[in-house]
Amino acid sequence: MAGLVLCEPIELYNILNQATKLSRLTEPNYLCLLDVRSKQEYDESHVITALRVKKRADTYLIPESVDLECVKYCVVYDNNTSDLEIILNDDDDDDDNSDNSREDQVLGAALACGRVMAHLTRHPIHILKGGYERFSAIYHFFRTQKIIWMPQELDEFQPYPVEIVPGKIFLGNFRQACDPKIQKDLKIEAHVNVSMETGPLGPGPTSKSAKTTCVQIGAWWPSCWHGKRLSLETLSQISRIHSTDLCGPAMGPEKPCLGASCG
Repeated sequence: MAGLVLCEPIELYNILNQATKLSRLTEPNYLCLLDVRSKQEYDESHVITALRVKKRADTYLIPESVDLECVKYCVVYDNNTSDLEIILNDDDDDDDNSDNSREDQVLGAALACGRVMAHLTRHPIHILKGGYERFSAIYHFFRTQKIIWMPQELDEFQPYPVEIVPGKIFLGNFRQACDPKIQKDLKIEAHVNVSMETGPLGPGPTSKSAKTTCVQIGAWWPSCWHGKRLSLETLSQISRIHSTDLCGPAMGPEKPCLGASCG
């Protein structure tokens, strides 16, 4: 039996944005994202690729298309569950009657569902901290009403840069650095290009962001010891940095770098 762990919103964001040649969401055993809110709430909006978990007679029904035993990441969310303290207390409670009574009153849907799923997988079940309310407030651009995702649509899904420091530093590739929608959604204000590829990194013709700053340091980056020539004063002035191809020329300007992937 696997246990339960809390998953910060940034962790789920980075899981959703992992890629090799294509987005890893195309892999059937990579991510199982489960929404245990009501049908009305799910239909109004949910996180991309999330499946709704139905409940019948106090029993959570796993979607038939999911094989939890083989899934690497299983993430469960409700509206706003924020900790696992209730479950830990329940496990230490010797009074069965009081334990069941308390659970009925305060156990969140994500925790209750997670306890069921934990018996069916080898990996820990991730409970999204703060639930849908917190995640959608930070990453509003990952909300959708789309229920069915075709394989071709997942193939065409364009990942966002992974997030290194929440709300401040992102790691992406050249395409992402030039995408005006990504710049707008992530509120990018500056770029640091550490690849060997030099060129305009900034807002596209449809972007209204005119204050984007680009720092080209890739040409001499390999000769620096972890880039120490870039002054701390310069970095301190960049409130949000979109770092392009931190892994250097070996990855190529069009290859996504996964060095900061969520483990």
